[in-house]
Amino acid sequence: GQQALDLLRARPDHFQVVLMDVQMPIMDGLTATREIRRDPALRAVPVVALTAGVLPEERQATLDAGAETILITAPTSLTPPKGCRVVHVKTASEMLEAVLSEVSHSHVLIMAAAVADYSPQIRPQKIKKSTSGLAIELHPTQDILKAVAQSKETNQYPEIVIGFAAESENLIENAVKKLQEKKLNFIVANNITSPGSGFEVDTNQVTLIYPGGTLEKFPLLNKDQVAEIIVE
Repeated sequence: GQQALDLLRARPDHFQVVLMDVQMPIMDGLTATREIRRDPALRAVPVVALTAGVLPEERQATLDAGAETILITAPTSLTPPKGCRVVHVKTASEMLEAVLSEVSHSHVLIMAAAVADYSPQIRPQKIKKSTSGLAIELHPTQDILKAVAQSKETNQYPEIVIGFAAESENLIENAVKKLQEKKLNFIVANNITSPGSGFEVDTNQVTLIYPGGTLEKFPLLNKDQVAEIIVE
């Protein structure tokens, strides 16, 4: 509570780690963690979020780690995790705008969204039926991670940018290219053609790739385990 925060502020050098119980009630622990993270004198004190007991779908990796989490999401049937702020978008351009707005004061961006590379041209009037064929004209969408890299050169935020590479061929080669072009701190690569890996399953097999060529390969894991590895 507030008394513990006051004690931390008075003697920050006396604490090696803060153990935060975020379960009962969850928002009290998260609020206290946010206060610690916002205080320049306390940022050096590690915070470990404890989730003792049963926390089902609400248990998300970034929240468990004590981070103030903002979820930018397109329409989905998934229930957002409790304790995070949700920003809803519908188009790739809306997601770009929302991401650039939020990262200007965020420490970490985890860009897990599979944003469409192309969007259809919008016509102002109804297309009339005819006997001839119909071609749909597609235009490239703006690359969000490249835009973030350009923004980071100006304001230094976010400090850490993590990207994803869902590939069907040349996994490492394509992921390394994306890592370098978009100036990522590391990239999470996975082969979507492998059994149990990719979309519409609860598991994934990933390789973390870092600048300099270091690779960390993991076996097939549950996606919440993969999330915890990424956050750690």
